[in-house]
Amino acid sequence: MSSIHDVAQAAGVSISTVSRVLTNSAPVASETRSRVLEAVSRVGYRPNRIARALRRGTSQMLGLVLPDITNPFFTEVAAGVQTAAERHGYAVFLAGADGSPKRQAKLIRALADRQVDGMILCPVDNADPLFDAASCDDHGVRCVLIDRGPRRSGNDVVTCDNYGGSLRLTRHLIELGHTRLGCIAGPKGLGVSQDRVRGFRDAMREFGLAAPEGSVYHGSFSAAAGEEGAASILRVHPDTTALFCLSDWTALGALAYLSKHSIPVPGQVSVAGFDNIHMSSLVHPALTTVDQPKREMGQAAVRLLLERISGRREAPKAITLPSTVILRDSTGPPPVS
Repeated sequence: MSSIHDVAQAAGVSISTVSRVLTNSAPVASETRSRVLEAVSRVGYRPNRIARALRRGTSQMLGLVLPDITNPFFTEVAAGVQTAAERHGYAVFLAGADGSPKRQAKLIRALADRQVDGMILCPVDNADPLFDAASCDDHGVRCVLIDRGPRRSGNDVVTCDNYGGSLRLTRHLIELGHTRLGCIAGPKGLGVSQDRVRGFRDAMREFGLAAPEGSVYHGSFSAAAGEEGAASILRVHPDTTALFCLSDWTALGALAYLSKHSIPVPGQVSVAGFDNIHMSSLVHPALTTVDQPKREMGQAAVRLLLERISGRREAPKAITLPSTVILRDSTGPPPVS
């Protein structure tokens, strides 16, 4: 493997001159710069960027720990994180916790041991995000929580308007004429699920409607939970005319269940989701949903984290991005009795 000494020898310059060219740390004559770069190419030299970064006290690496990297929502969040990080000269280590708090804690330790400069963390289902964020601090790593941030935290948090999005979409379903609605929610202990259920229930109350026992199903944010939730709600309340699924992933599961049982959508049952993942516009019928600005959430998390890393800000900051109702073909008026 070639070294910086080989480059200096091939270019006929000092090692310090090669270093100035490669780091742009000081002016170098254009002819000399060209000769050094040609020598770099000729000898096949590749700078050890990690070693150089560590000498400067930074790894130029960020950690991103997500609960489920198979969920398309998190894929788009990760894309936003990567775009913003690369724009500022950082690489991203992506790790998936597979829904396990123990695995998440292990990943946090592993990334800290690799001396990442900071971490973006979306806590797993039913994990204590305060503990997770504190464990980042214990390792001396700055941390920003994304999507699932606690209301009481000294950490930076980036979320979406989950309550408002759920409230508006439920209102839309009721204004279409639905009075018998079901809700397929996420885990009971998860903040985003709680906010969306609260929006659903508050909209129902606005119109003088009740959510009877068995009309709200709690499960994971997965397609399997969508199928299970649809089956459970329709078994208890077979006259349900609309299912509001609190993630698109669960909505796709609900659509699969209804298709298997030859229940027309939206002719007999309307279905709506939450997230606006890419495939929600590709299924048939196209899914009515609430758009979360997923990439923007990732980019905002990187901005907050870099502010922390650079020392430009010490006070914790919370960002709530707006959500938008997207109307498509999976919702319509209830069937005529």
